Amino acid sequence: FQDPNWRVYVVLDYLSCLALLHDLTLVPYAVSWDINPPGWMLVASMASMCVWTLDMMASFLKGYYLDGELVVTSKWVVAHYLRTWFLFDFILVSSDLLALVLTEVAGDSNSSVRSAKALRLLKLGKVVRLFAVLRFLRVFVLVERLLETTFSDLYRLVIQLIGIFFFTLWA
Repeated sequence: FQDPNWRVYVVLDYLSCLALLHDLTLVPYAVSWDINPPGWMLVASMASMCVWTLDMMASFLKGYYLDGELVVTSKWVVAHYLRTWFLFDFILVSSDLLALVLTEVAGDSNSSVRSAKALRLLKLGKVVRLFAVLRFLRVFVLVERLLETTFSDLYRLVIQLIGIFFFTLWA
């Protein structure tokens, strides 16, 4: 059980930001126009799913701060993750896996009826994807922590203003 500021976790946090960027841009595009994703988009989706899966596994080992004190006791770390983000992470990773499997089934199937049923089930994932925006809040906290340790106050202010600008455009 490790300090959440360990380099491996910091790298995973950066990868989570990239996965979140994928989830917030390419996924709505593919879902809203009901396109069959090209190969590169499937690879990006699999990479995103792998990052979120790694993040989920690492969260069982990553310590946390409670009232300014670092908690790294295995029992407390696991219990904290199970109480906070586990269910949400599990639902999203499972929906990613289900969507990828159904995409492959629909793409390989010769029957248009089977394809239509699979694509209809994929649309259920759209509802779950709406909740993926909550990941933004989690990653936002991680980015804030990284900014505090990496950049000066002026750079943090500029980065936050740019983030607010893009968030406003996206919303």
